[in-house]
Amino acid sequence: MEINRMRDIKSVDLPKYTGGDYEHIGFRVYRNKAAKNYCLTLTADEMNEFIMERLLEQYSLNCTEHCGEQTEIDGKTVCIAEFETGDDTLKDLQKILCLASAVGKEIADIDFDLGDVLSVRTGDVTFPVKGGEMTLPVYSVREDIYNGMLSFTNRYPDIPFTNNMAKCIGSVEIPGDCDYKAVLIQGFRAYLVLEYKGQTIAFVYGFDEKKYLGMVKGRQMLSGIRGYER
Repeated sequence: MEINRMRDIKSVDLPKYTGGDYEHIGFRVYRNKAAKNYCLTLTADEMNEFIMERLLEQYSLNCTEHCGEQTEIDGKTVCIAEFETGDDTLKDLQKILCLASAVGKEIADIDFDLGDVLSVRTGDVTFPVKGGEMTLPVYSVREDIYNGMLSFTNRYPDIPFTNNMAKCIGSVEIPGDCDYKAVLIQGFRAYLVLEYKGQTIAFVYGFDEKKYLGMVKGRQMLSGIRGYER
């Protein structure tokens, strides 16, 4: 399966930002007084073209003269991209600040039953399975797709792995010869993603604001997933 992700994301100041045409707003976001828009420059260890397209589309941004090409910063070769808004309205500022919240995180594109959405890696989890332990990366679906608010931090970081869920993961309902991939969180659902006989499947667990609800849908076929690690 294909992996589309951006890791080791950092924000940098371009030399031109020291000029009189640029005003620092915060989080290394600048207002270009001449162009009347906002801009932000990010670097990453790699900038997958698919991820770049998704970011530009989701936040209605453009790329300037830097758009994912390689450069050397502090002796390390990285990819660099400058993002800019179309205007300098409050809505434009909200969008580019949402992108600025990606700094220091790993983002990935995921394609499964929820649709084609961006996620952020919120950590790893270890749970008992098959008489041993399994460690998987945990990705959370971004919540700012519709409301424009900053939300790279998962709203419920502790919900996916209570003791009860660990028991479900190790239950006989899951095939013994499957390949565990990742956990995806969206709202009150956690998806344990596996590969079984060449097919990607997920076991869906539910929560409410107070307690764990258990497996809510059982096995579910996925159309595809990008962004997990083996």
